[in-house]
Amino acid sequence: MLGTREIARRRRTDGQLELRRQALRCRLSLRGLVASDDHLIDVTFSCSMQALDERAEREMLAETFLSRSEVVTIDDVIEHFSQPLREALSRLIATQAGEYWLAEASRAAVVETLRGAAKPVAFNCGIELLAPFEASIESPTLQRQRIDQMQRKLAERRSAGQVEQVQRAAELLKQFQSLRDAAPAGVSPGALLDSLSPADRGSMLETLLMAAASDATAMLWAVAGPDLIKIDPRQPQWAGHLSGKPGESPAQLIPLPTDLGPLRSVQAGEMDGRRGLLVGAQIGVMFVEPSSPQNAVRFRDVNEIATSLGFNSVAANDAMVWSSHGDAGVVGWTIGENDKPCVALRAARGARNLATLPDRRIVYSVEGNAFVATAEGSASTVGGGGAPIVFVGVDGEVITLARGDGTVERIDATSLQPIDRIERRAGEVTAAGTLPWLGTTRLLLATADGPIVCVAAHDTLVTQYVSSHRGLRAVAACADTVAALSGDRQRIILWKTWNGRQIAGEIHIASLARHRAADVCFA
Repeated sequence: MLGTREIARRRRTDGQLELRRQALRCRLSLRGLVASDDHLIDVTFSCSMQALDERAEREMLAETFLSRSEVVTIDDVIEHFSQPLREALSRLIATQAGEYWLAEASRAAVVETLRGAAKPVAFNCGIELLAPFEASIESPTLQRQRIDQMQRKLAERRSAGQVEQVQRAAELLKQFQSLRDAAPAGVSPGALLDSLSPADRGSMLETLLMAAASDATAMLWAVAGPDLIKIDPRQPQWAGHLSGKPGESPAQLIPLPTDLGPLRSVQAGEMDGRRGLLVGAQIGVMFVEPSSPQNAVRFRDVNEIATSLGFNSVAANDAMVWSSHGDAGVVGWTIGENDKPCVALRAARGARNLATLPDRRIVYSVEGNAFVATAEGSASTVGGGGAPIVFVGVDGEVITLARGDGTVERIDATSLQPIDRIERRAGEVTAAGTLPWLGTTRLLLATADGPIVCVAAHDTLVTQYVSSHRGLRAVAACADTVAALSGDRQRIILWKTWNGRQIAGEIHIASLARHRAADVCFA
């Protein structure tokens, strides 16, 4: 029997090659690439790999990997691919400055270069690379430069009577950067944060969030009635408690096609290599490119159940678009065959929180249970029992479940085995989302009592975003802004990521759109 990270093994009994039938998710870390301005770039490339079960492919696999071992592991394959991928990517990275490669728009070129370099290697060793292909890009030197800039900004504030606080923040920045430089590869920022004294952790997190927010450009998106709403959260008009009257507001109302009914959800996503928004409506879903909303790609359900609900979450992977619906269950469409679902799990009534996994799988929740489904329509339970699940997130190889009682669970996305269970990081939870932080994410838990509690798996620090609102209905965040939808869905509340002690502004969506908001996201 093959181990959890084994792709193939030569059997001792008969010498035959045993192959793993399922693909394995892998990550290749390509560090220290040099941009045109000499900044160092670190790239993590994620994809799935599978051994091909054909005679010629088996022979090439054995010739490449089994001359000195009886087993082929995913680590062996990663090592075999690393050098040619590094060489190809080094040539690409050298053509632009470091800031260019950190922009979201540059990831497609990085992914295509890596895929192109991997194809001949895969062809010659009996391995196939499978979607989804993802790349995360960081620059330790640019991060250090931003921290230096933040230190200079902090120094400039000394004249405002904040000498002691500013000096302390500058010391914390230097301390954290020293920890990152000295830490072994793979140590999470949260683990480094937890190594500090308890008195320093909160200040360190705030300072690092402020430093990371300087180049944030993501827009806030909401859906209300028939409209998609684009909001620039950095506009000064949002400061304070504004009514958001038309004519005063920098928000832009974008009408979408109405034949699928009122809009119910919005998430950032990608389809056919294009970045855009995945929008759920009453009887179908849409893929919308913000630059051309009139060309929204529509996917229609054929379900004939009369319903006042809608598709509450939408995601895309490989060649499919998936969505969950309170009455219609879980529905999947093949891209290009938009008028009729190819998969319909109608028994999954009450389905919510759908997200994609490697190998064309999805994960979703129904009340207190989480399920993983395949493109063939089979579904199995992976997280059963307990309070209702209010959030399902996928970060690399980890599935995160947040329950209404404040419990957080983590599950391995490949083996579907539990990793850990974090008991009651908050009280009763009404909504949840994620906050991006130094290449990882922190979990935002909106509590019934009011505050949004911010926690992470790798550290024990708990921070809050406070307001007078209770029972928030949706939470989203980007590098510099946290946004939440009020309990009555009429307002969006904004905070700066580094200052949860007071709100940065409120947007009265009902005044802008003449409808209550259904969902929010950043993209």
